[in-house]
Amino acid sequence: MAFTDVIALVLLIGVAGAFVYGVMFVIKQIDAGVATTKESLKAKGLDISSKGVSLKTDKRFDREDYLDATQRGFINVIGNSSLNKYLDSDKAPPGMQRSTSGASSASEQDKKKKRGMWGSKKRVD
Repeated sequence: MAFTDVIALVLLIGVAGAFVYGVMFVIKQIDAGVATTKESLKAKGLDISSKGVSLKTDKRFDREDYLDATQRGFINVIGNSSLNKYLDSDKAPPGMQRSTSGASSASEQDKKKKRGMWGSKKRVD
């Protein structure tokens, strides 16, 4: 019985050692992959550290450059919108046709009857 206990102990230590070695090997491979990725990103100008990410650029933007880029973005958005093609044409879908509202088409008599803020009649000519 003592001999089988020794063999079982050796096998248990061997399996546990192989498991620990396998875990350490996988961790080392992952760390090497992360280091390689960090180096390749650093070569492209992107530095990743425990404090955060920093990006190196060759350009410096001042206020005028920033405003120009913002205006270009707005112009591109308006130009690419689906509503832009209907603004100056009669091809607008039925729900988008321009028309006057009832409030803006009041008669002259109705306009003269309107009162001002303090109750006096307001004359609209």
